[in-house]
Amino acid sequence: MTQVAELTIIRRGFPRVVGKAAVPTLSRMVVMRILLAIAVMSFGSLALAEENGPRLAAYETLSLPNQAKTVTFTKRGAQRGDRVDQQVDVSLRMDSTTRRANQPIEKSTSTIQRKQQRMLVVERVVDGRTVAAQVRFGKCERTADGETEEPPIVGKTYRCERKEDDTLGITRADGTLALPDEFALVAESMHALGRPNPLADYLDGKSVRTGQKLEVPKELGDSLLSGDGALGSVSKFELTLKGVDPTTRVANFAIEILSEGAETTQMKLMVHGTLDIEIDTCRTRKLQFGGPLGMATTTGSYSASQTTFVSGTLKMEMSANYTDR
Repeated sequence: MTQVAELTIIRRGFPRVVGKAAVPTLSRMVVMRILLAIAVMSFGSLALAEENGPRLAAYETLSLPNQAKTVTFTKRGAQRGDRVDQQVDVSLRMDSTTRRANQPIEKSTSTIQRKQQRMLVVERVVDGRTVAAQVRFGKCERTADGETEEPPIVGKTYRCERKEDDTLGITRADGTLALPDEFALVAESMHALGRPNPLADYLDGKSVRTGQKLEVPKELGDSLLSGDGALGSVSKFELTLKGVDPTTRVANFAIEILSEGAETTQMKLMVHGTLDIEIDTCRTRKLQFGGPLGMATTTGSYSASQTTFVSGTLKMEMSANYTDR
């Protein structure tokens, strides 16, 4: 049974963000970090699948044998011309209460949703990692409390390259420089370009049987969830192999992650869901998870301090279709 995560932490010196402003500010940060984490999980190695190949089966109707089945995962490096079409949908609902001297002074509710469709084609590969690619953004929406805006990257194509100094170069398809607001949005989406895929590295060469639970190293969980600690430190990360589709050779895992004690926002995040991984490539086909989160921050001096408590629910879904060169 899922329990709502609660967190009460006093942190001096936190930026003064209270009342209605607190929820949108914290929510945007959380959504951005989740998207970055998903980018690492799905695009870290950018090793992409066969054109017109079998699609992921619906596991709700999949009939699996009673006996345990063991599969061995193998990672595939990217190749020039590989393509991936990805969709991401993140939603976050948060309730905020600000208290002074244990008396509520303001309450608010905020709902944020972000949707993104993108198509990526690999242009250059180094040591199995994609370091240069073209990305075209399809439907992209950001909705906050019922108001929807369309970012300026919709319908546009960009060339992205991870340089030797680890900076990310971004230009438009015609070679001109992207505007600052475009650059920021594309850089956020392509954060994982040219970087390792820690989940694929972990599964590569590993033999797992159905029903087996993997206690994923916490360090790996930290790198997947948020490398800079913005979403806390992972204290629990478990993958349980629920079944294998013999036709598509896709493994279906149950996933459970608990993170707490973020450096800048002080929070607790607990999610459950499913993760579908290609056995022969270690690529993520589908990821769905959700769960409760809680935050708290105190601002002001000791005699006139006020604390903002935030609790909410996060839901995330990512799906990807691959076309090999």
